[in-house]
Parts: sequence; C-alpha cells; structure tokens
Amino acid sequence: MARKDVERYYEQCCKQYHELVDNLHEFERLASEQIVEDNVLESIKSVIAPIKDNFEKISYFMFLLNKPTENAKREKYKNINKKLVADANGADKRIKKENEESIKAFKKSILKKGEENNECI
Repeated sequence: MARKDVERYYEQCCKQYHELVDNLHEFERLASEQIVEDNVLESIKSVIAPIKDNFEKISYFMFLLNKPTENAKREKYKNINKKLVADANGADKRIKKENEESIKAFKKSILKKGEENNECI
C-alpha cells in the first residue's frame, strides 16, 4: 500500500468520524431538549465508542508515519500537528495498555486451562 493510499484512507476516516461526531452532538441536543431519552443517547455512545477508539489509533499512526527522524525537527512537527495529536488522544498509551492486558488475560487463560488439565505450562 502506497503512502498516498494510507493518507487517502485516513482522510476518509476523518470525514466519517467528524460526521459521526456532528450527529452525536445533534443527538445530545435532542436529549437536552428531552426529545430523545437519555438511555437511547447512552446506548448510541456505547455503540460508537469503538469507532472513536479506532479513529484515535489511526490518527496516532498517521502522526508516527509523518514524524521526522531528526530529533531537532520532532518538537516543531508536534507543535504544527496539534490537531493530529489531539485526535490521537493518548492512543499510544492506550494501545500498549490494551496489549498488556490482553497478554495477561491470555496467559491467565492458558494457566487456568493447564491447571484444569493437570498440565504444567
């Protein structure tokens, strides 16, 4: 996949995400006017949470893809791309944490299976 394909994909994701956010704001307005029930709004928020997480991850990947290799240019790049950094919203730390938790759960599951089968792992 060429770099321009990745950038084009990211642009599509941005448009979709921002459209989603606009729709969510409309639902929040309707909920504040009590046209839409709060539980419906909360249900919608839980449905779109994975989309938000994915967008933040993709934004972080784009930040890394375009990050300069020279240390002297990195801070300037970060300052210029504040929107991209904001869109990433700490995705790097969240990705690492999710991976660590998944690995721990996987190991725990393996150990539990091994104990059930009286095997040593």
